[in-house]
Amino acid sequence: MPTLPYCGVVCEICGLPLMTKHENLICGQCQITPPKYNRLIAPFWYQPPLSELIVQLKYHQRWHHADILIELFCTRKLNTAAIVLPMPSHSMRIRERGFNPVFELLSLLAGKLNLSCDYNFLKRIKNTSLQADKTHKERKHNIKNAFTANKLARYKKVILFDDVVTTGATVNEASKCLRKNGVEDIEVWTLARTKLAANNYK
Repeated sequence: MPTLPYCGVVCEICGLPLMTKHENLICGQCQITPPKYNRLIAPFWYQPPLSELIVQLKYHQRWHHADILIELFCTRKLNTAAIVLPMPSHSMRIRERGFNPVFELLSLLAGKLNLSCDYNFLKRIKNTSLQADKTHKERKHNIKNAFTANKLARYKKVILFDDVVTTGATVNEASKCLRKNGVEDIEVWTLARTKLAANNYK
């Protein structure tokens, strides 16, 4: 396999690159306008060969890639004490694709790390159009009010798992919903993070 695109020195909150190494590992934007989640953990940038493995799994059902991706993700030291929630997809999107790649990946990860997961707490109630070809402003509008949570559950700390984080609009909107439902600490886990993202979470 080619050289893996490991993340280097990044902001401890949003996971984006820091221009200089210094004592404060929080970027200027997160100090001014932090996202709704507390921190983001990503071992790799969304670049080849990681991006190719993810695309082949999601759109061509190359199941063995899921095992490879989870093995690579587990090279990162992780805090496994909190309940893990998968980033949900709308039921129509799952029917179109035939499976939910995030659920499949989390199932493998949970088995490997003995995680406690709740696949039903966070729901996607808005069938949004694809985010890939949209600007950050369009993504925020597209994903607005797309989630709801089970008010019967009472979690103070959760881990939100997604396969890829790009601008952060989706995980931020999901985190807004979680905070409205009493969650105080939200850690985002993702297989890969894009280096370039919008710098305004409002």
